[in-house]
Amino acid sequence: MTSEQAEGKKVDARSDIFSFGSVLYELVTGVRAFQGEAKIATLSAILHREPKPFSEIAPSVPHELERIILHCLRKDRARRFQHMEDVKTLLEELKEESGSGRIAAALPAGAAPARRRWITVAAPLTVALAALAAGVTWWFPRGERGAGTSSEASVTRLTSDSGLTTDAALSPDGKLVAYSSDRSLDGQRDLYVKQVAGGQPIRLTTDGAGNRTPDFSPDGGKVVFRSNRDGGGVYEIPTFGGEARLVARDGLNPKFSPDGSQVAYWVGAESVAAAVPGSGAVWVVPVAGGPPQRVGPNFTAARHPIWSPDGKNLLLVGYTSAKAYESSSIDWWLVAPNGGGALRTGAFETLVQAGLRSVPVFVPRPACWLTATNTVVFSAASGDANSLF
Repeated sequence: MTSEQAEGKKVDARSDIFSFGSVLYELVTGVRAFQGEAKIATLSAILHREPKPFSEIAPSVPHELERIILHCLRKDRARRFQHMEDVKTLLEELKEESGSGRIAAALPAGAAPARRRWITVAAPLTVALAALAAGVTWWFPRGERGAGTSSEASVTRLTSDSGLTTDAALSPDGKLVAYSSDRSLDGQRDLYVKQVAGGQPIRLTTDGAGNRTPDFSPDGGKVVFRSNRDGGGVYEIPTFGGEARLVARDGLNPKFSPDGSQVAYWVGAESVAAAVPGSGAVWVVPVAGGPPQRVGPNFTAARHPIWSPDGKNLLLVGYTSAKAYESSSIDWWLVAPNGGGALRTGAFETLVQAGLRSVPVFVPRPACWLTATNTVVFSAASGDANSLF
């Protein structure tokens, strides 16, 4: 139970982060973060007490891992991690640093092996966070492979920043990658572009105003992105640097249309579930300028639009009920960008039948629409792991 649940307040995605922190705390220390002799005492501990420092109960746990876990367990959810993807990324980076010896080198010789064991235990759990974090965990089929198919995937590290690096986007020709990074764990997020083949990144923004979720234009000449500057919105900037231009106020997760003439985005509360009326709306705006147009005005909530390859439709997560958390009212929908009729895809029911619905009244957000196969890629829970489908 989270602190907001104990107080009878509404829960949101940050409550899942608190719950995950509680599980991870018990896993690495062997004791519960909050515990009393009776339920009322446990509730009191959740509300008023801080977890015991790891130095008292599990001194071999790396300080870096302790910091991540305790950040998840902050009672004020505004001071927790705001997105599960951030937690997942930090745990993965901690695992990489342990494997490289950088953490162990800074520790007493006797402490390093024990701490490395804890990191090894914690890191696989990051895979199970992908659905909650809206991240993508790469999955490769383990069945028979066709002739000429490589038996192993080739993985190349593109960035080595010390801070948080997320939201990677490839240019249409596959030669450039744009991403968001604070580079030093100071929370100031800026956009960078670098060549996949190597070389130093180009810094596109310098204000540190939460610049994230970049997307390349079809010709690769521009990047749209979300920024918190001046109240927040969608901005456009030349791929190799220049002046950023406001495209739409308040927008999130912008996506260029296949012809580059429009940008789809959504406006709403990221921390509120999609199956809550009023939690989001999808819009399309001309890149050249002009008023935005709402897509699917009959939805009580909508978010995460992606374009069909021909640009004639948007695929989005839509909700149609006036009441919250009705499973019959949430699905993927195909909607014309001009605000025309909406077609329900039945993805929610398909996920239920396939056993891929990780939590009630949940449908994963579509990640991309593949032109060659006319299929949609998304991440969802499968057993105790998350995979691409």
